[in-house]
Amino acid sequence: RFHATFVAQGVALDNRTLGERLYEDFSVETAGNEQLVLRVNPRGGVLWRPTPALTLKANVGRYFRPPDFTELFGDQGSIIGNASLLPEQGLQWDLGCRYVLPDSGMVSGSLDATYFSNHAQDLIVYVQNSQRTMVPTNLGAAWIHGVEAAATLDWFGWVESQSNVTRNFSENLSTREAYSGNQLPGIAALEVYQRLALRRGERWRIGYTYSFTDGNYWDETNWYLSAP
Repeated sequence: RFHATFVAQGVALDNRTLGERLYEDFSVETAGNEQLVLRVNPRGGVLWRPTPALTLKANVGRYFRPPDFTELFGDQGSIIGNASLLPEQGLQWDLGCRYVLPDSGMVSGSLDATYFSNHAQDLIVYVQNSQRTMVPTNLGAAWIHGVEAAATLDWFGWVESQSNVTRNFSENLSTREAYSGNQLPGIAALEVYQRLALRRGERWRIGYTYSFTDGNYWDETNWYLSAP
């Protein structure tokens, strides 16, 4: 009925250029221009089942993510690399619950609801900097939070449905007037997913899938909002 997990993850980032230098002035900067960065990221989670049908969950932890190779060097196409990106770090936590419906012989399934939050420093986001190209950029500080609801249902053993709705709230915590309080680039405010299928045993299945992603801003200034 009760379960707790605690983890301490150690990260060592060796920041020295490996092999032959491609450019004389090439360098990958980190906080304080350190060559070796050491971080310990504690994380923990608890799960409690007050009844067999109800599950309550909570997680919290710090994270530290160096930029990947695509973010650093691009893909020789639509993504322009940024070799001076700082590692992304922050504090994430969430609260959630799941309720399993009683199996009445007609309908069975489960309902889920979650609140999540991420306070990030040097968040890495893609910003469009010209037509059909984008570049990853560090944001000084940002807050991403939201709610998510999901439902998995089964009727009579031959009709199944999966639904998921996510409402994202994002805020640029920069002190610069042009960016302060803006929605973060590349993060849609609303995402919806729905799948419905008819099945007979394992022999055949027919159905449809619907997904919707709201428009998102392409830049920090929130001047251009893409279509949904």
